[in-house]
Amino acid sequence: FDAALDGEADQRSLFSHIRPACEAALDGINATVLAYGQTGSGKTHTIFGGLLPDEQEGEERTGIAGRALHQIFEHAACAAT
Repeated sequence: FDAALDGEADQRSLFSHIRPACEAALDGINATVLAYGQTGSGKTHTIFGGLLPDEQEGEERTGIAGRALHQIFEHAACAAT
């Protein structure tokens, strides 16, 4: 594995570890993100969080799935121009 983060890590810092895997996937390289831990340890929250940015709560609630989707659509938008 490339990283193990403690319970104090926020969604933004976690995604900084995931971003290279997303970029690799956009380049056609297989990428996997694995969330492992005890029941109730926050795996689902880490992956999904608030899913999409919430104007009320801000970006900090967005999980890595929502951040990855955002990155994919940004990439597609840049490629289209």
